[in-house]
Amino acid sequence: MKLCPKCGQEHDDTVDFCDCGEILAWEPSAPEPTAAEAVGADGQTATIAAPARITQQNEVSVVLFRADRSDDHIGNIVLPVEAGGRATLVARVRNQSQIVDSFTLTVDGLPDGWWTIDPPTTYLLPMKARQGYEADVVIALHPPRSSSATAGLWDFKVIATSEKHPPRMASATAGIDIAPFSSIFAAARPPQISGRRGARLQTGVENAGNRVEPVLVEGHDGADRCRVTPPVAPTEVKPGTVGELPVVVRPKRTHWIGNPIDHRIDLTASSSNEPEKKVACTAVYRQRAWIPWWLPFLILLLAVIAIILYLLWPHHVKVPDVRRQPSSFAAQKRLEKAGLALNPKVRTALRPKIPSGTVIAQAPAPGKTVDKGRQVTVVVAAGHHLVRVPKLAGLKVTEADQRLRTAKLTLGAVQPKLEPDAKVGSQLPHAGARRREGTPVSVVLAKKKVKAAKKKKPSGAVPDVPLGSAPAAAMKAIKAAGLKPVEELEISTGKRGTVTRTVPAAKVKPADGIVHLKVSAGFPKITYDAPMGVLDIGGADGTPRIGVSRSATVASRGAWSADGKQIAYVYKGKRLYVVKPGPGAHPKSIFVAGRVPVAPAFAPLLKSRVLVFGTVPASSGATKPALAETGGAAPVVAEKAAAPKPEVCWMDLDAKFPAPSCKIVNATSIEGFAWSPRGTVLLVSVKKRESVGLLRLSTRSPFATDQGQWAGGDGRLYTKTTGSHGVLTASFSRDGTRLAVVSNLGTKKFVVSNLATDKLGAFAGSHSQLAGCDVDWRPDDKEWLVVQASANCTGDAGGRIVRVLLDGSSAPTVVVAGKHRRQKGRHPAYQPINLSPGPERAPVPGTRP
Repeated sequence: MKLCPKCGQEHDDTVDFCDCGEILAWEPSAPEPTAAEAVGADGQTATIAAPARITQQNEVSVVLFRADRSDDHIGNIVLPVEAGGRATLVARVRNQSQIVDSFTLTVDGLPDGWWTIDPPTTYLLPMKARQGYEADVVIALHPPRSSSATAGLWDFKVIATSEKHPPRMASATAGIDIAPFSSIFAAARPPQISGRRGARLQTGVENAGNRVEPVLVEGHDGADRCRVTPPVAPTEVKPGTVGELPVVVRPKRTHWIGNPIDHRIDLTASSSNEPEKKVACTAVYRQRAWIPWWLPFLILLLAVIAIILYLLWPHHVKVPDVRRQPSSFAAQKRLEKAGLALNPKVRTALRPKIPSGTVIAQAPAPGKTVDKGRQVTVVVAAGHHLVRVPKLAGLKVTEADQRLRTAKLTLGAVQPKLEPDAKVGSQLPHAGARRREGTPVSVVLAKKKVKAAKKKKPSGAVPDVPLGSAPAAAMKAIKAAGLKPVEELEISTGKRGTVTRTVPAAKVKPADGIVHLKVSAGFPKITYDAPMGVLDIGGADGTPRIGVSRSATVASRGAWSADGKQIAYVYKGKRLYVVKPGPGAHPKSIFVAGRVPVAPAFAPLLKSRVLVFGTVPASSGATKPALAETGGAAPVVAEKAAAPKPEVCWMDLDAKFPAPSCKIVNATSIEGFAWSPRGTVLLVSVKKRESVGLLRLSTRSPFATDQGQWAGGDGRLYTKTTGSHGVLTASFSRDGTRLAVVSNLGTKKFVVSNLATDKLGAFAGSHSQLAGCDVDWRPDDKEWLVVQASANCTGDAGGRIVRVLLDGSSAPTVVVAGKHRRQKGRHPAYQPINLSPGPERAPVPGTRP
């Protein structure tokens, strides 16, 4: 018979538990159960875990129960649990010794961090005390939701160890059955491939779940210009590993000549376990031409070089035989026909028996090969008698030859070249000289007189140029008036590329003779945020339309690229996009891992697209492991951090693999940016606790994209603050000499002030009466776009937007009414227009910064 120590009821020796739930027998009544193997219906062998039971060692015992006490006997305890979930087990510890002791409980068989025991140590009286000799301890089991928590049965053991007498210990076994879950991520590696007939890329699929995932990849070209061939059979990816799935891309048409063509390839990966869940990634296939675009230009260049070499290469000709020619003039005609010239110094030799003037010798000799254009010296025969040289000036060459024959002389070399109808200007020997018969007389032809054109006397006054005419016709009229026109672009509501005015005006005589011809560069578009999306106003007509998206978007001042062709914006407060506004535009996503981008702003640089933006943490906890978009080798898990600070990130969008370079700044949040025209100073609008102000970042390398080259941002605010009064934002003028500052220093509401650039650090307040919460300069620095909302500029509802001319020539023009919620706007920005003649806007010398 067994006596219950708790209620005193007697029981048979075969009974282990009393009706009150007390344990009667702690010695095992059967052999220790072991794990067994069973053969399933599919023929595979499975292991069956041994049931949890009471184990006694020395003078301590442990028994396990479910938290809900649903088991009223010792049996197999296997707790089902979700990865990332929680299950609870109760362990009852009994001190069967005769002394007071403390016991520490641990779990063996599960990784650290998967379990929690409350309390981990229990203090028990000896069993003879009848009370306080046993206690229940709660064991919480919480496997993480990661690939390390592999789905299936995990056996573990609960061990109770005496702190005073370590040999005293007991244990009990149980198990948890972790449910499977799927989580995959995909990225194209490399993100850009190229080829003429096709190319091959790898789709990296990371298995962040806890079971083997059979992965299938699908791909297509949205424009249907390429064939995308992924693997046919699924690829098994083990938990915590990255699988490589090859994808072959081939163009449907051959690209023979020209620049490379980019094709966007959309890839989706899915698991056979959960085919409805798909992850997407993109790649770019650059189809190269079989004939590079530069090859025709190279062929043309080689042809030009060949022509130049041909023209400069010396040409060789054979010297004709001019002996026995009746005169040196006849010899000259034959030599010039062969590409040679006659030496003006014709020599004579006394030969009475040969007709006077006949060529009797030459050098070089006949038949010799010489360079083309070489002079040939001849010798003519002369007689005994002397004759007088006649006057030849004013006669044609043919007439001079006839007169010399009559005088028994011959015509010598004709300079500078032989022209039969040209007139003689001078002769040698001179007229009246006595020479032997047959002596050649050289002549120099007279220059032809060119009649000078009559010049019109300049009027000295600017002509009346019709407005709206073409600049070429206006410049021609100004030149005809004897003045020098200088074409200059200006922002105007007139038709682009037409004349708007002249400086000075018509009928005014300029002191320096220069007329500045003003040509319309058009009126820039105006973008702003509205409740329905990012809108733009077509020039000066004030007609709003959807510019980017109808969904919730956030653009900012500086969102236009310097060439005025692209806009950067944040879509639904989550992703950063760059798009070229227009029909059929496809936004390009800028990848920012684990962060939320804010206030993107392009640098004022036409040569490249440098973008700066702020980031804030996506969440306060740890983020899911993910592959880097550029194909990183291992996932990076963001650890939970307390009060993370915002970052300023720079990125060169024209780089081969653009990636942000970020710098942590000492602030609570980032509201916007202002680039200096030289690219060496960046003003960051921030909130720091209850204050607003500007942080000043500077660099020695203009428009640097490496955060390590930027100094500042880790100390106090660059602008002054007084409680909640400070500088809300600032905007540089395009020439870099002025700043438009929104501040409530010295005022009760936020106003817009015009400030010199070097005075910002000492700015203490303004008496401006122009209320505003945000401001942007027009590209010619003659006008502001100002948002006028509440006095304290709080909230994101926005307000009305007005255009303010800085010369005060007219009252502010309302662009956005702001009367109703759908008519309010914020973050206004002018589209940049390059007004300089060069390819890039040049800063004004001597200006700061």
